[in-house]
This record gives sequence, structure tokens and C-alpha cells, in this order.
Amino acid sequence: MAAKNDLHALIHSLSKNERKNFRQFCNFQSGEKSYLKVFEALSSIETFDKLKLEEKLDGKVNLKALPEIQNYLYNLILNSLRQSNEKKSVDLRLIRYLTNVIILEKRGMHTHSLKVIRQGLKFAQRVHNYTFILEFLKRKSFILLAQGKKNLVQEIESLYNLCQTVIHEIEAEFDFRYLKHRTLVTYRKSKRNAVVREPEILEQIKCNERVGRGGRYMSFYSKYLDHDSQALIALIEGKLELANLHYKKILEVWDNHPDMKEFYQKEYIIRVSNYLSNCLEIKEFEDFEQQIQKIEQLKTRDIIQEAEVFQNVYYLRMLFFLNTGAFSKALSIVPEIQKGLENYGNNVTLSRRATFLHNIMVLFFMEKNFDKCLDWISMIFDNRTGIRTDIYEFARVLELIVHYELGHHEYVDNQINNLRRFVKQAERVNAVEKTTILYLQKRLSLTDKNELQTQQSVFLEKFQSMRVEIPKPLGIDELCSWVESHSL
Repeated sequence: MAAKNDLHALIHSLSKNERKNFRQFCNFQSGEKSYLKVFEALSSIETFDKLKLEEKLDGKVNLKALPEIQNYLYNLILNSLRQSNEKKSVDLRLIRYLTNVIILEKRGMHTHSLKVIRQGLKFAQRVHNYTFILEFLKRKSFILLAQGKKNLVQEIESLYNLCQTVIHEIEAEFDFRYLKHRTLVTYRKSKRNAVVREPEILEQIKCNERVGRGGRYMSFYSKYLDHDSQALIALIEGKLELANLHYKKILEVWDNHPDMKEFYQKEYIIRVSNYLSNCLEIKEFEDFEQQIQKIEQLKTRDIIQEAEVFQNVYYLRMLFFLNTGAFSKALSIVPEIQKGLENYGNNVTLSRRATFLHNIMVLFFMEKNFDKCLDWISMIFDNRTGIRTDIYEFARVLELIVHYELGHHEYVDNQINNLRRFVKQAERVNAVEKTTILYLQKRLSLTDKNELQTQQSVFLEKFQSMRVEIPKPLGIDELCSWVESHSL
């Protein structure tokens, strides 16, 4: 039986449309619908509480049967989600074809089964899913043997040769996927610690017979995974321009397969984002807007896909404006971002929502609109759930600076004392916070301009030294700009 907390989590993961669809789905169920009462009760409880749930259901359902009702409800919700997502999910569509083939096959309806196999094969080929292609071919061979038609030897031979080709494609994809994942693990380690580059492993990957050598069996996935691995190797080795060439090749692979862009929009958007994020690193902006427009032009089928396009387009556009100093353009899209966050609600991921809050906070800070900056700092504090630790900590630092700039020196002094105690007690020492606190204390206490100028140079050097750290502290560039702006 599913744990009761799992049921609560599943219900609260549903969007408004999914809840509406589930209620409509329940209309087709017969008999007493105690499970629907449990659904509504759990929907109204933000944090799971067994006693609160039983209190809400007392007199409405048999509490002794509650575990069985909850288990039934859990599976019923999954059934509803399967039905509503079947057309949207490539994997579920393929599973439906395969399930229908098996049902018809067991009933001896071979002609009907072969017809569904043809449909399934056609779709599997469109989405380059060789695992399902192999399964459909296997099922076809069973039926051909059961039918015992003429020319059976030739047909089985042809099927066997085709299966061999498909198996080779699967093997190649598996190898490329392993190489990509192994390289990704090394890349993530190097991001956390510049010393950990695992040169021996990188050399093994680079010398692998598959990497960068093409070959006969190069499916859609094999091609883009190959370039993905090479891009990650280049990033680990600090060759960002080379990484960009591979990211561009990945986009060419996707552009040559429009069906894949249609069926796997989210994955395609991720590839565009990887390319554009690297473009920002190397200050290469030539086709930045063109790539963003490609995301905007994707045909969306539902609000979830619309939200995915919205959050990526505006995230990338805001980053582009911030990195190119086009602050007026960045300010112009803030209302659109606010409207999108409101309209798409929970369909915007918590991490992306937090990034929007951070970037807009930084934008108003760089524009010296400190009152507006405080508003966005407050939003970060009010939406602590889903906020990355580094975003929250930088907002805390920026709040002190903004109040200092607004002349609230007594408030800053009090907050510094509180923050110093917090930082001292924290398990992880935040060098940016500690350095900012010390710098603000100097600015509050010193009156001699020469001494203040000396301290400013000292602290600017400290902040600038943090720019080369790996990982680079969030907001360090903005802090350096702020210290430089106080040159006397």
C-alpha cells in the first residue's frame, strides 16, 4: 500500500487542470465515492497531519477502511494521469501500441495485431526509439511464425537482419550515453573543485573508439550524445570556444529532426539553454536572439509546455540583457515576467522562479533603484521554499548594502551584529558575507577619507580575489562593482 504521506504528496503535485481532470474522471466511476471525500480532504491540508485528516473525514467515511481507500485513491489518480498524459507522452503512446499488440496477439487476432505493429513501428521510428522498434519487430516475428505463411524463411531472415541493425544502434546509443554520463560526473566534480579534473578518466573517454569518430551506427541520440560528451570534456579543460562548437553541432542535429523537437520540447530547450549559457561565458552573442526565437516559435500543446517556453525565454533574455549591460531593456521585460509568474503559477519550477527573483533583484541594485531592490529581496525572503542557499545568502548581504545606501545606518549596524552571530554559528562559513560585514563596519566607523580610501582598496582586492574561486561565489561581480562605485 502506498504510504499516506505519498498520497498527500501526489495530490499536492497535481496542477489545477489535473485536479479538474481527476474529478471528471471520477464521474465515470460507479458506486460510493468515499475516495473522492478523502481526495478533497487531503487537498485542503497543506502539511500532512493524520489527526487533522481523520477529523475532517469523521462521519463522512469509515475511518477503519481509510488505509484501503487511500491505496485505491492513489492508484486511481495514477490511472487518471496516465489517461490524460497518454497523448502528450511519447513513452506512454509507445506502451499503448505495445499493449494493444499483446492483447490482440493473445486473442489470436494476428491481422489486427500486425496493423498495430505497423503503426507502432512508424511512430517509434519517428521518435528514434530503437528499444521499442526491436520489441515491435520481435512481436512481428512471433505472429509470422504463428501464421505460417509462404516465404516464411525469407521474411524471418529479413526481420533478423533488421533486428541486428537495430541492436547495433542500441549498443551505440548505450555506449554514447555511458560516455556522456561518465563525463558529466567528472564535469560536476570539476565545477565544485578545480583540482578534481580526473585527467586519466578524461583521456580514456577521449581515446574511446566511439568519441568524435562517427561510424555506421549514428542515430539521432548517438550524434547529439557524442557532441554532448565532447562539449563537457572541452568545458572541463577550460576550452569554452571548443565547447560552443559542439553545442552548436547539437542544435544542428535537433534542427535536422523536427519531429524530435516537437515531441521532446523540454529536452530541446535544455540544449539551446546550454549553448546560450556558454555563449554568455565567452561573450559570443551573434545568434543569441535567433536561438531564443526558435524556442518562442515552438508549438505548445498545453499550459505546461507554454510555461516551459515562458520561463526559459525570459530567463535567457534577462541574462543576455544583464550580461550586455542593457539594463533599460531588462527593466522593460520585468512586468512581462511578473505577469508570466502569476499566470503560470506552479507550472514554473521553484528553482527558475527563484532565479527570476534573484536576477530582478540584481537588476534594480545595479540600477541603484534601492527601494525596488528591497521589494524583490522581500520576495526572496517570503518564498524561502525552493530558494537556493546561495541566492538566499546573497539576498541577505544585499539587504544590508541597500539599507546602507538608503542611509539606514542604525538599522545596518543592528543587523550586522545579528548576522555576525548567525555566520559564526553556521556550519558553512560564507566568505562573501563575512567580508561584506567587515567592509560595511569600516564604512560606518571611519570618518577619515584617506583611511576609508585605503580600506576600500583592501576590500576591493579581497572581493576581486573571490572572482577566480571555483565555484565562483554568486553575486561577487555585483559586489565588486558596488565597491568600485564608492571610489573617492
